[in-house]
Amino acid sequence: MEPEKHVNQKLLILGLIIILIVSLWIAMTMFKGKSAQDIVEPETSNTETNLQTQNAVPQTEVFGSSLKIQLDNPANVFKVNTPVTLTVYGTATKPIVGFDAVISFNEKAAEYNSASSINDNFQVWPKEELGKVYITAGKKLSVTGAVEIKDSPLLSVVFTPLQTGEVEFNLDFTKGDTTDSSLIDTETQDILEQVSGIKINVQ
Repeated sequence: MEPEKHVNQKLLILGLIIILIVSLWIAMTMFKGKSAQDIVEPETSNTETNLQTQNAVPQTEVFGSSLKIQLDNPANVFKVNTPVTLTVYGTATKPIVGFDAVISFNEKAAEYNSASSINDNFQVWPKEELGKVYITAGKKLSVTGAVEIKDSPLLSVVFTPLQTGEVEFNLDFTKGDTTDSSLIDTETQDILEQVSGIKINVQ
């Protein structure tokens, strides 16, 4: 009987060891699974944040309705007493029936010469004051319906630099102001959202 009892004790100890090993293995498996989940979850959260940020970027980059000044020929060398031609471009989210471009400049650094329409749909009425040029444009009577513009050249404006150095030309615009630059839709609402000017270096 003693040998049989001894064998039973060994089997009991072996069974306990096996149970302990299995328990440790299960515990380690659960721990590894939990750790992996802890690592993956922040990555998922970051991915969602990045997607939200990326999706938001196009909205912040949309310029909407705008007016901007560009050089007629950026390669030109600008010299004193040599005329410089600027082009005003426009983009509108709705068809328009008219617009205003108010260009401000340092009258000691440049002289206004002329302004003309380069869009066949509009006729213009320029008016110069000290350091400003007010250019009002209206749709021609011969044009049927409102006009759609998308990065379209609208005006050609000529200035003559009077001195060397940096000369700046800006489009005046304050949202809600009815006396500065504007884009007018068919409901006579100003839909202009932003403007950009330009600087030239005169030698």
